[in-house]
Amino acid sequence: MLLLLTACLPRWKDDWAPPRNTDRPPIETGDTGDTGDTSDTGDTDEPCFIEVSASITADETWSKGCTYTLTEAVFVEAPAVLGIQPGARIEGVAGSALVVARGAGLRAEGSASEPIVFTSAAEAAAPGDWGGVVMLGSGFVNSLGQVPGTPVEETRLAYGGTEPASGCGTLSYARIEYAGGAAVNATLPALTLGGCGGATVVHDLQIHQSGAAGASVLGGDVDLQRLLVTRPSTTGLEWAEGWTGRAQWLAVQLDAERGTQGIKGGNLRQDHDAEPRSLPTLFNVTVVSTSDATSRQLALVLGEGTGAFASNLILSGLSAGALDLRDEAQVRIDASELKFAATLLNDCGPTGSIFYEKEDEGTAQDDDFGLDEKAFMGTQPGVLAADPGLSDPGNRSAPGLTPAAGGAATKGVATPPDDGFFDVTAAYIGA
Repeated sequence: MLLLLTACLPRWKDDWAPPRNTDRPPIETGDTGDTGDTSDTGDTDEPCFIEVSASITADETWSKGCTYTLTEAVFVEAPAVLGIQPGARIEGVAGSALVVARGAGLRAEGSASEPIVFTSAAEAAAPGDWGGVVMLGSGFVNSLGQVPGTPVEETRLAYGGTEPASGCGTLSYARIEYAGGAAVNATLPALTLGGCGGATVVHDLQIHQSGAAGASVLGGDVDLQRLLVTRPSTTGLEWAEGWTGRAQWLAVQLDAERGTQGIKGGNLRQDHDAEPRSLPTLFNVTVVSTSDATSRQLALVLGEGTGAFASNLILSGLSAGALDLRDEAQVRIDASELKFAATLLNDCGPTGSIFYEKEDEGTAQDDDFGLDEKAFMGTQPGVLAADPGLSDPGNRSAPGLTPAAGGAATKGVATPPDDGFFDVTAAYIGA
């Protein structure tokens, strides 16, 4: 499975762990060894510290053994490509971010034993200490294509185009911590993918304690594989503006202190029928929380005209419910653009068995024009109220997301399409 669930996904390496810190959850369970401080200088004799403030306009590589401190929003401008070596460490101060502009590229390829770490420069790190990582491309979007909240005069923050096969670069085997703060005149998610086309490579990531959303996908058809978001301030993963990509092995951990929704999907707020319509395909998703009744957390929220094909989901422990379909969701259902399969619902809602938000038709609470989510989900194959037997989902240092062997998560599994992206051997529900 994803990240923590190595027993079911042999392709995931067993030797990737972050620096030992009780508030930074390890990527792996079991005996992973101590990789030590990721700012270790490796083969160099002296520590290497470099402050970065200027735009990057020519190809450049950031090396293992060095700590690169972003002192403001640093732009990688077309046609430059920024390479980041395995084991490199990038720290951000307040107001900083790393922005890969449209036409530029990022080649940040860590390894299982030497992940790339993007983190806070503060001595006592906290959510929202710095902005985050922004990757912008020329794929299809259904909007004006400007990083939300930023001035349109800043053209380096524009994205979208007519090149669906283009790419924003590569981001793999990396961890983004304590981002989601203010930068470029906006509050950024920890990771923003705007108009990133199909040639973009994003896999094996952990996003930890973002001060806003964990990851935001705005249009394009970028694919995601093995993404773990732990304790975001708002949403773990959100999409909008015509995202049509694929994703497998997504996990979001919320708790009573942090998070509002595990996953939130939309099309375009101003025009729910804008084209291309958001229509991602998701397999092997886990959203968990240990929230109490005051937290009002939801696992999965879909509205604003988005469609989705979602299979092999575990939605467990969310205080307000497992699923909320909003706006014209019935239209997407009628168009066969909103489907679920093999989904386990567990311990959600105020009593632990209310999986859908109660809405009184015709009142202010009715945000879906009277759609009965319970009745709809009853028509979807393999949607069950069942305990997957997750080992320790609330653990902050080592979230236990492995379901019980031979339990509900191994039965009635939906098989992913054999299209070269999905792993069809993932014979289990959840990430």
